[in-house]
Amino acid sequence: MEGQGVDAGQGGDTGTGERIVSLETKSSEFAPYLADVKRRIERHWQIPLYARQTGLTGNLVLVFSITPEGGLAQVKITESSGTSVLDDAAVEAVRAAAPYGPFPSKFTFQRLTIVGNFRYVDLGRPMRPSH
Repeated sequence: MEGQGVDAGQGGDTGTGERIVSLETKSSEFAPYLADVKRRIERHWQIPLYARQTGLTGNLVLVFSITPEGGLAQVKITESSGTSVLDDAAVEAVRAAAPYGPFPSKFTFQRLTIVGNFRYVDLGRPMRPSH
């Protein structure tokens, strides 16, 4: 998964027992857990065949929430790539990666909401010479 991530605050507490973080956060509190979340998603994230064949590219932002037991509470697209086949593949990867690991004991909140930037780049098409 390539991505800059969207910083929703370095572990911002919303005051509701929820923490919001970027999937790309480097915060020592969250980095090990998020690295595992990211690995799980990457195992399931596939570039759709149609996108590979046509060189379709795009970026989208997903927000998803995990419960203390590692369950997936919600997934929603906050910024679409503009192409449903790309959006659907990213959502499916987040869903297929669940359940996630249980929260470490130091996480005392009830929901971890993660903002992730999914970037589809055209890596497989040969370059055409320009004339």
